[in-house]
Amino acid sequence: MSINNLVTVNTHYTRSVNLERDASSVDVINAYIPTSRALRTFARVSDEFNTELSPRAWSLIGPYGSGKSSFSVFLSQLLSNPADEGSHAALQVLKKADELLTKKFSNETNKNERSEVDIHITHDWNMMLILYKIFNFKESKLRWPYYLEPIFIEINNSEILLTYEGEQRLLDIDFSRRYEEE
Repeated sequence: MSINNLVTVNTHYTRSVNLERDASSVDVINAYIPTSRALRTFARVSDEFNTELSPRAWSLIGPYGSGKSSFSVFLSQLLSNPADEGSHAALQVLKKADELLTKKFSNETNKNERSEVDIHITHDWNMMLILYKIFNFKESKLRWPYYLEPIFIEINNSEILLTYEGEQRLLDIDFSRRYEEE
């Protein structure tokens, strides 16, 4: 008996997700595996549904191949029109992992009003700078596993709240300042 008879590889996972190509792919949604980190991030997004000043832009920061695009495609389907096939598929996948979270997303998308959520994706260089400069990471800690934990960025007026593994940093930006050439 050969190893080919014992082991199979799901070919969906042999290529990366492309945001333009896969944005409405039900196959991509059905193949999505909500990890514990993704579930925490979905919960964080859903916690903002009913707050008065909820953020409408989220930044995903992580290294190449960490699942930012897959997460974004899945989240976009969770927040899309509930009559769409992709939305239904996403809710079914999420339900297998977390029924309460599924109800939160379902309730939000079944409301009559529609709002937009922007998802910004960036890679590890930006994350390294944030961890190093704002969270005072030492160079020895700026390694791969730390990049996989998301940094949440919430922007309200001139305040930017960064959250990383439960630690928060509040930045107050004065947008009214003008920089003059010297």
